[in-house]
Amino acid sequence: DLWFCLEGEVIFKCGGEMINEINLPNTNDTNSQADYIKGGQKVILKSGDWLWIPPDEPHQHSSKGLSRLVIIKIPKKN
Repeated sequence: DLWFCLEGEVIFKCGGEMINEINLPNTNDTNSQADYIKGGQKVILKSGDWLWIPPDEPHQHSSKGLSRLVIIKIPKKN
């Protein structure tokens, strides 16, 4: 995933281990959810910043206020 922050500030947690992974019905196999991520690295995106997240790397994001992001989904090589 390639993320671009258009506005605001967004906190990402990347890497680490997904705890209590949830299998969602009616979704593709490229996305998963979990209760939380243990470990990982904190990255803060502000307006104008880019973030590349490699395929299969756990990540989550949050924002305390209004934020706008663009995400470009890049399929992994087979």
